[in-house]
Amino acid sequence: MWLVATFILCALPLVVSFALPIPISGRTQAFLAEIDKLSEGDVILWGDSSASIGSYTGPREFWWALWDTIAERGIKVVYTCFDRGAPICAESAVSDNDLVGKWGYEYGTDYVIMPYTPGQEMAMASIAAEDGFRKTYTTDNRGTPIDQIPIFQEVQDLNDVDLVLIFYHQTEYGPMHVRQWCIKYDITGIVIGQFYAVGEFYGTYIKGNLDGGLAYAEFEYLTGYLGEEILKMTMRDLQSLLVIAMLFVGFVWYAVRRTSGVTEPTGGIEHER
Repeated sequence: MWLVATFILCALPLVVSFALPIPISGRTQAFLAEIDKLSEGDVILWGDSSASIGSYTGPREFWWALWDTIAERGIKVVYTCFDRGAPICAESAVSDNDLVGKWGYEYGTDYVIMPYTPGQEMAMASIAAEDGFRKTYTTDNRGTPIDQIPIFQEVQDLNDVDLVLIFYHQTEYGPMHVRQWCIKYDITGIVIGQFYAVGEFYGTYIKGNLDGGLAYAEFEYLTGYLGEEILKMTMRDLQSLLVIAMLFVGFVWYAVRRTSGVTEPTGGIEHER
């Protein structure tokens, strides 16, 4: 019976979409608050140093929620990639989520995805320098010459960026971004990655952080996007409530039996006092 109840509770959020309330951490609230400070036409420089395609395919609906949040506000994005899998993840996110169809978010004008750039911290420094985009790239990830991409008519380097968004799995990449972008150019950053890697910069150059699945669920809940991460948390909450209910029923059953004078089985046979 309990097994059937567990299955039903796990399947329920998939059949009837709903999300149980969850507490939102301060770092998640700060992450969204920095995006909300931007105005239509402002520019985010997104640095993606993720280490695997699974970083997108796992929590993909979180990425959709994040792109929707940005596109809905009319914020422009220059998406830079420091891992070979990063351009694939970015292209998949915007096509799977149909940003053009939903928000009229036009490639080349509102956002652009740059190819993999080797060199790690040196590459990050190159992009940020004066006229860094043109000096670092010849084309975008789709092969369009950089001089033919409208967004680069107004975005020359980091001086034309309003917010930095840093995403990484390998912890050493977090401080690289902070050193070369946030500290050197005194610009605020928000982070998707392990907090301990950039914790020393938090509150100064870093103002928001999403660290793992729970933070992804918090972001979905905070933005009202009913995605897979918040549904996973809802399933877990329902399972936890079932466990609590089982314990409660067990205690009540035990108390009733003791009150009625029935003791627990001894040697497999119940007996009266």
